[in-house]
Amino acid sequence: MIRKTKVTVSAKQKLEYAKLMIEKGYSNQQVKEISGAGKSAVSRLKQ
Repeated sequence: MIRKTKVTVSAKQKLEYAKLMIEKGYSNQQVKEISGAGKSAVSRLKQ
């Protein structure tokens, strides 16, 4: 199994991704593909 490299996201980027999910209706999967972050990290952004 190959490990993924750690993706660092700034607070500003996190806010933008959260806005995409809440205001624009993007799914967790779509934001995951855009950001390159893992699924648990993306689901935490929405909270």
